[in-house]
Amino acid sequence: MGTDIFRKYIWIISTINRCNGISLRELNNLYTSNINLSNGERISERTFYRWRNKIYEIFDIEIVCRHNEYYIADKENLKGDNTRLWLMNSISTHNLVSQNTKLQNRISIEKQPSSEKYLHIVLSAMHTNNKVNITYQKFNNKEEEELLISPYGIKSFRRRWYILAKKENGDFRTYALDRISKISITDLSFCLPEDFSVEDFFRDYYGIFTNPEIKQENIKIKVLAKEVEYFRTLPLHPSQIESETEKEYSLFSFYLSPTYDFIMELLSFGDTIEVLAPENLRKTMQNILSKTLHYYK
Repeated sequence: MGTDIFRKYIWIISTINRCNGISLRELNNLYTSNINLSNGERISERTFYRWRNKIYEIFDIEIVCRHNEYYIADKENLKGDNTRLWLMNSISTHNLVSQNTKLQNRISIEKQPSSEKYLHIVLSAMHTNNKVNITYQKFNNKEEEELLISPYGIKSFRRRWYILAKKENGDFRTYALDRISKISITDLSFCLPEDFSVEDFFRDYYGIFTNPEIKQENIKIKVLAKEVEYFRTLPLHPSQIESETEKEYSLFSFYLSPTYDFIMELLSFGDTIEVLAPENLRKTMQNILSKTLHYYK
């Protein structure tokens, strides 16, 4: 499927969702005014009917008609689907930016490593539950590895795409797509558990590093007032709770496994936060900060 038609599908979904009921004539007025998307051409009833069917087939989003106006059916389920919302928001933003080419020198967007070139291959393998061969180079290793893996899922984190994969020895690993130099789908299939969910797999972690040896703990941190709104508007983890609020600070609690990614995230806030508990995490933070200070002596 071409990127152009895909963008049109997303535009239709987001426009109908935003308008909460719109006629085909009104939709066409908005569509034709977006020259970069429509080239000035209107959507015929026949084409719109075909696109509605494709949208349902690809995104499982049903567009219904009531009194000559179109609506998104079951919007509540759509709100709870993080993957579909992310996909639509990403392409909707792309559509919006592309409409404003005259402002290109005034719009800055973070670039992602070129992992998208393999994303469609991984997704194809996931559709059929086929294993893939990859040639992979770790960040801290000059030598490349040849690996046969079962792609269980994908995860986006810090502007990178990762494959959550099961190795032949049964261990789970995450692989950054931009560290893969070669990839191919094999004829070997794997059995994916019916109840498997990437969200559930990472539920007890922050980021992409997992370690079953690091157990979940109740973590409490003190956040100075100037950073509190950041935590409120962008929670670090679903378990985050603001347990105490004072004028100069707030206390936040988490229940997760404090792996490397989480520790690095806490350190990024510098002197605006303090880990209060557990004691072992507090000592880990102290050790890292002491080593860091040693470099500047």
